[in-house]
Amino acid sequence: MFACFTPYNFSIIPCQRELPIISHFHLLGKNPHHDLQRLAQKHGPIMYMKLGSVPTIIASSATAAKLFLKTHDRVFASRPHHESSFHLCYEQRNIIFGKYSQYWQDIRKLMTLELLSHRKVTEFQSMRKAELESLMTSLKQAADLRQTVDLSDRLATLNEDMTCLMLFGRKFTDIDQVFGTQKGLKDVSKDVMDEAGAFNIGDYFPYLRRLDLHGTARRMRNLREGFDEIFDKIIDEHVQNNKNINTKMAGCQDFLDTMMDIANSGDAGFEFDRRHIKAVILDMIIAGTDTSSVSVEWTLAELIRHPIVMKKRITPPQPRLLELCCEGIAKAPPRRSVNTK
Repeated sequence: MFACFTPYNFSIIPCQRELPIISHFHLLGKNPHHDLQRLAQKHGPIMYMKLGSVPTIIASSATAAKLFLKTHDRVFASRPHHESSFHLCYEQRNIIFGKYSQYWQDIRKLMTLELLSHRKVTEFQSMRKAELESLMTSLKQAADLRQTVDLSDRLATLNEDMTCLMLFGRKFTDIDQVFGTQKGLKDVSKDVMDEAGAFNIGDYFPYLRRLDLHGTARRMRNLREGFDEIFDKIIDEHVQNNKNINTKMAGCQDFLDTMMDIANSGDAGFEFDRRHIKAVILDMIIAGTDTSSVSVEWTLAELIRHPIVMKKRITPPQPRLLELCCEGIAKAPPRRSVNTK
């Protein structure tokens, strides 16, 4: 779905008749992806809808998506005002919801070259392998004891720990214990995901934004204060540690160390301070934990539902996460099940 910001003659794009004020909202129910699929079957792979006051184009095929995401990427690369991200990510200074601008290009380039390069990612390969082996061992032990395994929780914890080890040099589960914040990082992150995915009328009717009818702005400002408290303590710890030990010479720089070096040296070539660092960190925590664990979780669920496909995909004798997960399920008592939420 792509919100449009420039005047355009939408009459040439197939669309359903809209209603006054609510426009096409009446066509969407509790499962909007199903409703959009049904409308696409009627109107084609590219169709126009108006969600409140926001004109929107929906692409529902791989060919149509390629036109928007590759062929005409720059035209549709920007993001509309998003109330949750505006208050949480320092006026949308992050990458996920950042508006297309010179700053967005610069921060994306910095992340690509300095944080997500092959060399940088390879530095943490041994850590990721150790965390994965630890999970596999725990799953094998649970299988031998015929215990129920909550894969959702295990996969989420794995992704959270690996992401935070790369970002801060500490496990996700250790941060709250070490820094003793009023509200833990895990709780704040969960609240952010819930708020970011919730409906906010101000995003679709901009003239109602100042009224904050859903209380979104107030809640997101409170959540940002929680993140600020946690991130400031982590950054302060890194600043103090860097005074005592040259982590760069030790070859064990995490992502935060790298960003702090860039900010302190002024080599970024654009405004880059604590606000931007915290916005990038938040992006990585959200993108690196929830989406990854959910993807693996649903892959496992589909493999369990299709044992023939699972048998083809898993080739012995290499030990794999999927094999151990499925072994745990197979050894569990029939009355128990894996919680896939």
